[in-house]
Amino acid sequence: GCPARAVPCRSAFALAATGAPAAGALAWARSFTYTFPNLAPLATVQLTLGFAEIFPASCAAGVWARVLTVRVNNATFASDLDVLSQVPCNTAYLVQGAAQTNALGKLIVQFSASTEQNPFVSLIDVQTVVEQTVE
Repeated sequence: GCPARAVPCRSAFALAATGAPAAGALAWARSFTYTFPNLAPLATVQLTLGFAEIFPASCAAGVWARVLTVRVNNATFASDLDVLSQVPCNTAYLVQGAAQTNALGKLIVQFSASTEQNPFVSLIDVQTVVEQTVE
């Protein structure tokens, strides 16, 4: 909740994804989708995606071996994303930005491979922003 005197107030809550692939499937799928339902229609949310290249073979393959694209409700959120070109192996890398839910109140996050190695994600955090005004 928000303190009574906070203007504006930001309140975040956790969401559960539906239709998410099993954890073991992430390393083997050329593309996969997470759907976050039951959000306000056409609302702006703060989306944070976390990545960490932890697979020894991928680390050995180096930069540009695993490149992925992330789309949110059919809009490009990140393209040509290569974690190893940003940080060393076994290091967290975050991609953050605003995204908009669709008319049904869903946030659909799609990952797809641009190279031979499959895409992956370690963290998806969706936070809604609620502005409150104290009178």
